[in-house]
Amino acid sequence: MSDPTPGTGRGVGPADGTDDGPPPLPVGATIDTGFALLRRHPGELLVPQAAIHLAVMVAGLVIAAVAFLVIGDVRTVPEELRESRFLGDSVIVTRDIPQYTDGQAATLAAFGLPLAVVVVWGMLGALVSVVRGAHRAIDGEPTPPLRDAVRDALSRVPGLFLLWVAYGLAWIVIWAVVAGAVVAASSASGSLGLLVALALGAGVAWLAVRMSLWPVVHLTERAGLASWRRSLEITRGRFWPLLGVYLLAGLVVLVVYLVVGILAELLLHGAFAVDDIAGFGAIVPYFLIWYLLGLVTVALMIAPLVAAHRTLAGAPGWDAGPSGRRD
Repeated sequence: MSDPTPGTGRGVGPADGTDDGPPPLPVGATIDTGFALLRRHPGELLVPQAAIHLAVMVAGLVIAAVAFLVIGDVRTVPEELRESRFLGDSVIVTRDIPQYTDGQAATLAAFGLPLAVVVVWGMLGALVSVVRGAHRAIDGEPTPPLRDAVRDALSRVPGLFLLWVAYGLAWIVIWAVVAGAVVAASSASGSLGLLVALALGAGVAWLAVRMSLWPVVHLTERAGLASWRRSLEITRGRFWPLLGVYLLAGLVVLVVYLVVGILAELLLHGAFAVDDIAGFGAIVPYFLIWYLLGLVTVALMIAPLVAAHRTLAGAPGWDAGPSGRRD
């Protein structure tokens, strides 16, 4: 592969300077490299993520506790509700429904906003920590102290958050245009509306996959708004391999999630089948398993995207073999 042109991520032939496009993106090798990052560097991809989640949990509990104290007593009224059960039948249950005063509702909303900000900040910070950890592992950089890794991830959240808001607004406009076009075509002919919906749906899927690497681009290249254009550049001609990476990684994550989730459910129900004491004792490991599963599945989805970005950007790769060296 020829050296990438700075700022474009596209190879330039040494003889004539022509653009030879992005390098190949082998789906299996990309998935293997991403999973190898988690296998060989679990601390980089999981520990900062867990620390950020813990900090968010503590901050959320503090905000909720203060809100509870400020709101005070809440009047409730009994109300009968029909609830479905596991076997498909339903029963009538009576529950106490809270009746907030206007002041209590305003207080609840006032505390709900910072709680939502903390949750979103923590979610983005956890995602950033995985991208940054995978990036450091590929570059062979030493593992930083946990405090530095968390600070590095959280320091990059504000810029990513603003870009995500702008990205979301852009997609709202795109979907509004798509919906308007489908409605206009459907008013002329039902079959025409269906064809337009299918064509525009395929176009939206194509654009979504092509744009999907922009967060990784921004976090690894400090590209800002240019990360959107950069994502389109490096994925040019690589829609199907990148889609294959998403589908294969998603399939693996789904299988892991189902298998581990079923085992966790069997653990809890088996413990309760013994007696209530054993059942309540199994609640802690049950939730711990689900929490660790969440950390692992996030890493399993993001690490292959970091590997894909490194390949398409023409940056040095990472040997997923026993040596774990950079290429």
